[in-house]
Amino acid sequence: MLVEMHEYGNIQSPTILFLHAFGMHWSMWQGVIDGLKTDYHLLIPSLEGHEDAHRTVFTTVEHNALSLSDWLCKNGYQKIYAVIGVSLGGAVTAKLLSLKTMHISFAIIDAGIIPVGLNQVQELFEVSSNLFMLFAAHNLHLIKLLGLYDQYTQKQMVQFNKMIKTITWKTAKNVFYGVDTYTLPNCSSDVTTNIAYWYGSLEEKERKAAGERLKQLFSNVTIKSFDGYNHAQMCLAKPEVYVANVKKFIAANKD
Repeated sequence: MLVEMHEYGNIQSPTILFLHAFGMHWSMWQGVIDGLKTDYHLLIPSLEGHEDAHRTVFTTVEHNALSLSDWLCKNGYQKIYAVIGVSLGGAVTAKLLSLKTMHISFAIIDAGIIPVGLNQVQELFEVSSNLFMLFAAHNLHLIKLLGLYDQYTQKQMVQFNKMIKTITWKTAKNVFYGVDTYTLPNCSSDVTTNIAYWYGSLEEKERKAAGERLKQLFSNVTIKSFDGYNHAQMCLAKPEVYVANVKKFIAANKD
């Protein structure tokens, strides 16, 4: 059950839904919010396992998408102007689109995890690697050794370290398994949403195949790599650049 929703801007303006990454607080979008709240109505939920209060355990990508769809439809949002999700939030965005429960004009899936058919050995390696990285993220010194201070701001890395310490291992395990194994139906080519799949050039190896898979499943998908950026780096470290690219994508795809 979705229990937290944060809201900014004028409710009469077009609505944009933002979905955050794993281990990040909903406020990771703050810089982007500041750049868009004048022109748009913004909704930012906390995904399962990341709430400020009444913290739950993350279950599945499917359950989060269904809960979100249910909340939106019950609250009068059968039409959404845009959905923007990063990493885990990008996976939930892809699943939300496949449900076809509402009309969404634009979607930006930023480094979203799209299932590409890993076998059991690959899946075990992926989950194990991610759990190791999670262990490292509990230590600020290790974060510095990994060079993340050079790609993101120190304030963001401190916030990430603080948040990740409150994430349960069960939530982490469910997220790492769930993002690689959730299902996207092959019958999604009739989805009319204009979809962008974005990733940074420094993570091309991990994300290029996901973008191509998304293009096989949905129509109207454009893939864009941003030179010199790493995972979720633009929205976190360069929100003004991110806002400019969001506006550019929407303007270029308006009817």
